[in-house]
Amino acid sequence: MSKLKYGSIYFIIFLVIAFSGILFFLSEDHSEQEYLVEQGKLNLSDWDYSESEDLLKLTGDWEFYWGRHILTPEHEKEYIYLPSKWNDEQGYSPNGYATYRMVIDNITENEYYGLKINSITTAYNLYIDGELLDSNGTPGTSEETTAPFSNPKTVFFPAANDSLEVIIHVSNYDYRYGGIDSDILFGTVGNLKEESRLGLGLQMILFGCLILSGFYHLVVYRYRKQNRSAMYFSVVCFLMGLRILVTEQYFILEIFPEIPWEVMVKIEYITFYLAPSIFFWVLCGLYPKHLKTIYGLIFTAISSLFSLFVLFTPVGIASFTVNPYQIIVLFFIFHMLISLMKALKDKQEGSFIITVSATFVGFTAINDILLANKFIESIPLSAFGFVIFILSQSYIIALHSGKAFTNMEKATADLAELNQTLEEKVSARTDSLEKSRDHLNKLNDKLKLLSYNDQLTKIPNRRYLEEHMQEEWTLAAKKKFRISALYIDIDHFKEYNDTYGHEAGDRCLMEVADALKQVVSPFNGYVARMGGEEFVAILSNANHRQVKQISEQCLHAISNLKIPHKTSMVSDVVTVSIGAAMTQPNPTHQPKQLIMEADEHLYKAKENGRNQISIKEA
Repeated sequence: MSKLKYGSIYFIIFLVIAFSGILFFLSEDHSEQEYLVEQGKLNLSDWDYSESEDLLKLTGDWEFYWGRHILTPEHEKEYIYLPSKWNDEQGYSPNGYATYRMVIDNITENEYYGLKINSITTAYNLYIDGELLDSNGTPGTSEETTAPFSNPKTVFFPAANDSLEVIIHVSNYDYRYGGIDSDILFGTVGNLKEESRLGLGLQMILFGCLILSGFYHLVVYRYRKQNRSAMYFSVVCFLMGLRILVTEQYFILEIFPEIPWEVMVKIEYITFYLAPSIFFWVLCGLYPKHLKTIYGLIFTAISSLFSLFVLFTPVGIASFTVNPYQIIVLFFIFHMLISLMKALKDKQEGSFIITVSATFVGFTAINDILLANKFIESIPLSAFGFVIFILSQSYIIALHSGKAFTNMEKATADLAELNQTLEEKVSARTDSLEKSRDHLNKLNDKLKLLSYNDQLTKIPNRRYLEEHMQEEWTLAAKKKFRISALYIDIDHFKEYNDTYGHEAGDRCLMEVADALKQVVSPFNGYVARMGGEEFVAILSNANHRQVKQISEQCLHAISNLKIPHKTSMVSDVVTVSIGAAMTQPNPTHQPKQLIMEADEHLYKAKENGRNQISIKEA
């Protein structure tokens, strides 16, 4: 058996041990199952919180009041087993509202406790001893009064006495099922904080691995265009990383706290629909003779249709596409595994490691599908399976690099033996390396230039504006001259896109950008695209009269383009509104304040009827 074969076996053994260790750690049950809620009560008389490191699942029969949001118990009630969906457990409609209630008895008075709530569909208020402690969205009694949201919460509170009443008002009018469908954990402050830290830390490690791998394979594709598998693999890494942000710990809310619930759910669905089909293309690129292109095209078409359906339909309807797509994914997983077995049988290079790691990915995906449908009790594992595949890819790359290095050493020795003019060859090779380095530097400079330019309008982008303006700001503060900003917005551009289409919209943006550039450039200024239909022009050392003159020239230049706009409420051609501001920079102010002032005056120009200028008085 070759050294390569032995190395592959050792690596697979390492993967199995590592993956098994992760599974053992993650599947270790930190929750006591001997405590159950019975008829709305949980007795903790024999639970010692000071010695226990476990979190308690509040599993069992809770009091259930359908169609009522109450704060005091009533005689007319039902019991519902948690976790569950009320349309499955009780047979109610998924759309509606209800109250869940339970009491925890025999706890330590004045001790601080907490609850960890992962998922309640789709809005709730949490009351502890009658006091509103936390909310997720707005639970109402109708679709109009309910606002959905999803964010795992850990809340802490003191126990006023030895009994604790938990009431949860839940409403759902936006999803295919409603209710409390995941475990609610109860424990001490220390244990809950430790649980949250571990969960968030693990998710961030996975996210970091996926994003770094995505960028690495994107760079590989950048310099090896024929390696399309690297490009597909980088896309899958980014999709999986994005999916981690909107699931489990919902880390995306730390970055964008106001992101709508519907957007998060749609991102979760679309990443699930797209990632498997693109991963199929990764394997097609590695073994094109064994994984047929036609299957990849079919899978891609199906996943694209599902994604578009999710994108353009309400979440409540789109959510019904999950189960059919899971069946499709299972079919393609089995097809993928059978094809990889054939590649292994044909002794294709790297097929042993790829087959084993791809099998990990397949089985972890199957695990997540079964978990999502409550067929098994487990944890989400697809991201871990994918990290295993990343490790196998890294190992194969290392093997290829080592093999290439060995061949290079052999070639060097042969050349030294056959040719005594090694010094000349080393010099020639050094020159070649220097040329390569210079070429790489030029490519880096070109990449930097591209990163500063808007790809559509070919003018500077927002990144260029922020970095370059900071330099100008420092210089202006030092030499004491003014800086002016013109914030420019195309009037009713959304209506323009809706009427003439996005291709016409792109042409309109390019013409407007070029016209603004021609006006501003002679005045030692520049124009940058902020995004969408918004532009910012920066002028140095211009007085109030000059700023007004340049603004008017910009206004007229756009109107003179005569771009038809029949749905504009301002003119029959494309027009712009302009807000302008100027200042004498100093160390206590920042450039963004000037931009914000210009933006405020842009808003005034719009309020006053658009197609006009509003300038901050000097």
